[in-house]
Amino acid sequence: MQRQLNTSFFLPLQQALCQRITYLLMITAIAITACGGSADPVPVAPSEQANGAFKGTFGESAEFNFFVLPNDKAYGFIGTSDSNGFLQATSFFEATGTINKSSFTSQDLVKYQFGREGVQGTLNASFKQRTSFDGVVTTTERTAFSATAMPMSELNFDRPSFLVPITGRWSGSFFNVESFDIEISPTGTITGKTVFGCQFFGIVSTINPLKALFEIFLIFGTTPCFQAGQTLNGVGVLKTLIDGRTQLLFGISKPDKSAGLAGYALR
Repeated sequence: MQRQLNTSFFLPLQQALCQRITYLLMITAIAITACGGSADPVPVAPSEQANGAFKGTFGESAEFNFFVLPNDKAYGFIGTSDSNGFLQATSFFEATGTINKSSFTSQDLVKYQFGREGVQGTLNASFKQRTSFDGVVTTTERTAFSATAMPMSELNFDRPSFLVPITGRWSGSFFNVESFDIEISPTGTITGKTVFGCQFFGIVSTINPLKALFEIFLIFGTTPCFQAGQTLNGVGVLKTLIDGRTQLLFGISKPDKSAGLAGYALR
């Protein structure tokens, strides 16, 4: 007859052993955590989003409109404005930004003025999301700017863009130097002529259906066009002025960034 082993004798020993193993595992886990072996990484503050529409001053007294796209491409328009907020841009710059938390920097800024080649420079700024933008543009000189969020009554940056509001006839000027008349069709085709007889045509389209932005391409004819035979493209926005009229403001440049034009129109 086979004899069965009585295992009840081993139960206390087994329980004690399990408790000892559990205790050692707990001590090991605590030690590893204390040494940083499995500790969670220190959270890094996420970078804010810089996109938005801003207005303020550039230098001592120039008026400044500043737009940052969702892809962090920035356009700054500098000039004078009247009591209705109508900006007559005499220069503009474009730059591709790099964001680190609340700082916005660019090493590829190019600034444009009428009749001159684009001047390369840098931009260094700090911002508060959809609140303010303050920084310095450095080209041949160093100029500080300060801007706050543009009122939604003037430009609702998050308003979906459609071609309907931009279609029709506009009268305006390039860099407050050469006036023009343009017409934009319901399909976005642009035809225009300046006071000096320069004819140009192009197309306008929406960039981001969820943002109040337009992409503009213009092709200029032969002499007497300042950019004869050239294609320039860039970004435009529509602003609602205090008196209820609408301003079209845009900045366009050549693919190699050697020259650019700021345009503004009213209706």
